[in-house]
Amino acid sequence: MQVLIKKNKNMKFENLKEGLFVKYEIEQIFANNNIYGKVVFMNENMVRILTYDDFEQFEFNRNEIESMKIKEIYGADLRQYLEMRKEILIELLDEIKTSYDKNVVDINIDLSKLNTCINDLKS
Repeated sequence: MQVLIKKNKNMKFENLKEGLFVKYEIEQIFANNNIYGKVVFMNENMVRILTYDDFEQFEFNRNEIESMKIKEIYGADLRQYLEMRKEILIELLDEIKTSYDKNVVDINIDLSKLNTCINDLKS
């Protein structure tokens, strides 16, 4: 029995379409750093991609797309990436909350000390 393996080749501009989930790499800027997103707008000259890293939209012309390593991405791979991004953001939020909580405690301690000093002056 022969098993067919679908090769995920780099896409050409004309194969892109609105609503397509993509993974791409721009070697000059983001070498070895895959960027995941969705094609949100396209015409005959350019494509606009919403990235899932920072939810920014970037426009690329036909020549830029042809020079990029861009591939269609499917449900399981995209879900895995989105779950990983979610975990990173949760960790970042936890770090910020911990830092915030520590700052609140430090400020409350300083306020308590100041109140003590103020009360000492009243006596």
